[in-house]
Amino acid sequence: MTLYVSAATRRRRAILAVVLAALLGLVVGVLATRWTTPSISERVATVRTDVSDYATRISALTIEYEQGYAGGGLDSIKAGVLDPLVTIASDVRSAVADAPWLTSTEGAKAVAAVETVRVAAEAKVPPTDFARVTDAAATALRDLFHTDATSG
Repeated sequence: MTLYVSAATRRRRAILAVVLAALLGLVVGVLATRWTTPSISERVATVRTDVSDYATRISALTIEYEQGYAGGGLDSIKAGVLDPLVTIASDVRSAVADAPWLTSTEGAKAVAAVETVRVAAEAKVPPTDFARVTDAAATALRDLFHTDATSG
């Protein structure tokens, strides 16, 4: 035997089911976001690790530069040093944007450190001078991004 359920009751039940499903979805969404969103310390550690990698990539350019310098061609310096520096510079600018603990002056210093390497490569300075420039740039990047993120 079937029971008659009025249209109003069916409508109320449908609305209640939709509201409960929406609330459940909201709760699950909030919990999932909190579990998957990195903490501030995790974000800081990620930026610092990335910048350390960029500094290492800058230091490694000395090998390519020495080979290009010995070959005497700007093309090999371009392909081995200048082209990778474009990517590194872009990565450093992104890291600066992701590092709220850096002041605008410190961010500009980070970008300038990479720019100094580019200028030295374009000027075809001797390899020993280029190595000094890349070492200084790598050290500057590591120092700038490893300042205490919690101090002000």
